[in-house]
Amino acid sequence: MQESGPQQETNQLTGWSWPVMAGLLLLLLLLSLSSVVMLYRGRVQAVRQAEQSAGSTVQVLEQSLGNLLEKIDFVLQVTADERVRLATAANGERELDAFIHRQFRRMPELDSLRIADQHGTVLLGHGNAPTRPVSMADRDYFQYLRDHPEAGMVISRPLIGKISGKWVITCARRVNLPGNRFGGVVFGVLTLEQINRLFARANLGPQGIAALRTSELTLITRYDARSGGMKPEEIGSTRVADAWQALINSGREREGSYSTDSPFDAVRRTYSYRLLEPYRLYLQVGLALDDYLEGWQRELKLTLLGLAGIWCGGLALVIYLRRQRLQEALERLVDERTRTLQDTSHELALNEQRLQALLEISQYQAADKQALLDFALEQVIRITDSSIGYIYHYHEDRQEFVLNTWSKGVMPACSVADPQTVYQLDKTGIWGEAIRQRRPILINDFAADNPLKKGYPEGHVHLARFLTVPVFDHQQQIVAVVGVANKALPYTEQDLQQLELMMAEVWRIVKRLELEQKLIQAGRQWQTSFDAIKDSMALLDADQRVLRCNLSTTRLLNRPFHEIIGRHCWELVHGIDHQIDGCPMEQVRRNRTSASELLFEQGHWLRVTIDPVLDEQGELTGAVHIIRDETERVAADQARQELLAMLEAVQNELYVFCPETLRFEYANRTALHNLGYRLDQLQQLTPLDLKPVKRHEFVTMLAPLLLGEQPLLSLETQHRRADGSCYPVEVHLQLVQTHNGPRCLAVVHDITERSQAQKRLKEALLEARNFRTALDYVSVCIYIKDLESRYVYANRATLELFGCSAEELPGSPDSRFFPPEVVERLQQIDQRVFSGERTAEEVGVPLPEGGMRVYLELKTPFYADDDKELITGLLGISTDITDLKHSQQELQQLQTQMLQNEKLASIGQLSAGIAHEINNPMGFINSNLGTLEKYVEKFDRYIGLLEQELQRCGCDQQEAAALRKSLKLDYVQRDIRQLLAESIEGVGRVMRIVQDLKSFSRSDTSQIGSADLNQCLDSTINIIWNQLKYVAELKREYAELPKVHCNIQQLNQVFMNLLVNASHAIEQQGREEPGLITVRTWADGEYACVSISDTGCGIPDEVHRRIFEPFFTTKEVGKGTGLGLSISYDIVKKHGGEILVESAEGQGTTFTVRVPLEVKSSNAEQE
Repeated sequence: MQESGPQQETNQLTGWSWPVMAGLLLLLLLLSLSSVVMLYRGRVQAVRQAEQSAGSTVQVLEQSLGNLLEKIDFVLQVTADERVRLATAANGERELDAFIHRQFRRMPELDSLRIADQHGTVLLGHGNAPTRPVSMADRDYFQYLRDHPEAGMVISRPLIGKISGKWVITCARRVNLPGNRFGGVVFGVLTLEQINRLFARANLGPQGIAALRTSELTLITRYDARSGGMKPEEIGSTRVADAWQALINSGREREGSYSTDSPFDAVRRTYSYRLLEPYRLYLQVGLALDDYLEGWQRELKLTLLGLAGIWCGGLALVIYLRRQRLQEALERLVDERTRTLQDTSHELALNEQRLQALLEISQYQAADKQALLDFALEQVIRITDSSIGYIYHYHEDRQEFVLNTWSKGVMPACSVADPQTVYQLDKTGIWGEAIRQRRPILINDFAADNPLKKGYPEGHVHLARFLTVPVFDHQQQIVAVVGVANKALPYTEQDLQQLELMMAEVWRIVKRLELEQKLIQAGRQWQTSFDAIKDSMALLDADQRVLRCNLSTTRLLNRPFHEIIGRHCWELVHGIDHQIDGCPMEQVRRNRTSASELLFEQGHWLRVTIDPVLDEQGELTGAVHIIRDETERVAADQARQELLAMLEAVQNELYVFCPETLRFEYANRTALHNLGYRLDQLQQLTPLDLKPVKRHEFVTMLAPLLLGEQPLLSLETQHRRADGSCYPVEVHLQLVQTHNGPRCLAVVHDITERSQAQKRLKEALLEARNFRTALDYVSVCIYIKDLESRYVYANRATLELFGCSAEELPGSPDSRFFPPEVVERLQQIDQRVFSGERTAEEVGVPLPEGGMRVYLELKTPFYADDDKELITGLLGISTDITDLKHSQQELQQLQTQMLQNEKLASIGQLSAGIAHEINNPMGFINSNLGTLEKYVEKFDRYIGLLEQELQRCGCDQQEAAALRKSLKLDYVQRDIRQLLAESIEGVGRVMRIVQDLKSFSRSDTSQIGSADLNQCLDSTINIIWNQLKYVAELKREYAELPKVHCNIQQLNQVFMNLLVNASHAIEQQGREEPGLITVRTWADGEYACVSISDTGCGIPDEVHRRIFEPFFTTKEVGKGTGLGLSISYDIVKKHGGEILVESAEGQGTTFTVRVPLEVKSSNAEQE
């Protein structure tokens, strides 16, 4: 059969164009092959260039890093030698510190340079200063050097510095003392950041890397040119490329090159490595191939573009020829595609109808699922152009159809008697096949015979065409079946597809409606439960506005819902327009946990509890605000506490015990004190343990009370104490009803002491009557009290002091004659006497006109018998010792001040002597150092002249240069001048301190003269600088002051006391960082002012008013006399000035000394 149309024309074109296409293809292949060869050679050359660059770069880095390590090794070596040389020198430590400082300045690459002793403790050094003692004994390099005397410089593994807190490597050398003994280590800290800066100077390209590893290939640092630094998490990694490991395993340990993908970032690089001797460190440089292939890649792109252009040109010719022949065939093909597009347009119109129907169904406001499905069925009938339809629900577990709805035109046309609404699957005909076969059923000739049809009852609607589809849920279970019938035209696959798609979406809408109805029902149930809660509950947003609340909230706030919703909680609860201080919501915002607070608002105690509402990220989105009215509970608690306090205050013994178990449940303080038991001990006992009686006798005795025959039961018995002793008591028993059942309440009174005390007291008074007349002539106060601390007798001196007669006195308490604080003090003493103790106490009694009288109270127990077993009262003797106390205090203050002056005089003489002895040799040293400096200048000039002469005469200078280098003469010439300068500076410092010491401690303490207070302050600071510098930073703010006429020594003593107190106040805070002491001076009219401020602990208010009292101190025993501020206060007063104090506890204190520019009195001169 002959081919026709486009296919025939295509075959004709292929016949004549094949030779042309084959020749063109061969030419293109030859051009492409030559281009590939050229590109290959270019790439090989670029890779070779990368290998050479990597090798040269690693050599440059090897030389730079090697030079750096050699310099560090040299510095460590000379420092270790200097350490050994100065080990026994008088000022060795100071000189060594200066030497280390000079070496450290010459090595800016080092982060620090330090020396540790043989125990690892860091002694000296420069760099980052440690804030606390540091030990290096646990470092591996320290332990290695300690165990290997012959070791040279050791380089540690990368670690985080104990002082700097940075990633570093430590270069260390052993200090060998005479006898090859271990004297510690000298170590310099080199930060990894410094090494990376060295790597950064190398030409690594945009993606290159440089790395430093140990001989075990452990990574020390890795510099990446892309990020410009290192990643701390890579430090210590042992990951290396397999290619490098293979080279080392093959014996190429010292150097080599390879190419591979990086194990860290998967970038392919060409690597070169070298072993840095003698430090056994690997230097590795990797250059990214992409950087070196960049030019080759541009050439590759250009070549490919050229080849592509050539190929496109050749193929375009063939395509043009083919297009001419295929044009007619394509036109026919376009006609066919046009008809297909028309059919597709019709299908799109159907889809649009389906989507519009779905939109209407989704927007349909259905009351329930039945109404929604009714509406959906009408839409299905309209879209499929059917006359009738139905929807049945299907229950797969029961294999049962349940009718949901028929279309509107079915029931009027149906005349079936008693139509069914429920069908079993096995009873259905062809319309049930959609369930059995789980697929749609389409019949366009329903009248034709079909073995699946079972017929339909008489009166059934006539069916011409029929289409039914099953509806599946998300678990692929059939939940419904939909059918339509009697379309005017035959049903098509498009109708079937439209029906399936539409019903699947309708069922999702149905499920959404069911979920919405369930949510609405759940919301109503939740609101019902919410309103049933008695407590006020509200939901707040993040701004504390009420979003929702229950009925209890409206009752509590007495507002309707619309006045609560949307308002802030502080408006509703507190009636204010801003948030209250200490609101629990602030605590909830900070801690994201519940907070609670008890508030008193409008006569009610309200417990406010706030629980946070957090989102998935833990952020606060709102809160649940609960208010519970706890007014009744608080009132009950207060009443209970008041009742319990009253019961505890009762002087009688109170007990509560259970009548069934007879165990005690409660006893007041008096009962526990009298019996000698704790409450937990007594709760393990019964009345039978206190009363020596049998159980059945005690139960028989309680029977009338338990049976209600007798409301109160009274008896006299004895109680046994914890120590076994007994005492007689009067017991009153009563039965009370509690929420835990009936309980027995026992009120017990000790009747023995009362009766015996009265009897013995009368006898004692009868015996003492003969002595009263004699006691009335005694000048001291003598009195007698009973066991209740009430006065029974007092002599005439006591009655005159009290201002009452002998008839009015008996039965009077102390509160009649003394203020409450004195009464409390006297009763405490009386209780000690009643326990058998003799006391001698001083009691201060304030006077109405001001001031205080001090009495010495001597008290002894008053016994009723000779055996001294029963105390019936006390005998007291009171002596006024006010004048004696004043005299003793003045004498003690005078003695202490004299001792202080004698100490200062002794210290002054000793200081003057020491200053004199030091000043003479220091003068010699200073003079000698100046002379030595001139000698050194002469030597330098002479050496320079000799070198010029050697050069002029043309002699061989190699030997002289070698000797000069071996002797380190250049270094010595530079260093000796610095040593002399530092020595002269140190001598000047010592001479200034000696001069200040002489000025501060001169013995002419009584001499009055004109003084510069700024100079006095500097002298005092120099003397105590060693005490201040470790505690605080000192800030001087001096103003120009005229000279003050004063006693210089005494004012120096005042300044010293204030500065020392400031340092002590800062120490008491216990902070790690130093504090700040600020010294200011200024002139204020006729006064010169000096203020000393500190950032210490401050002075509490209760201590503030007493700081200038003699002997008052808050320091520990032995650390202060309490006279420093008192003496300072007196000195300033005698100069006609004053001391002012400003202090805030926890923030600091400022003492301001104001002295007149001209002394107003001669007190200072007299003193």
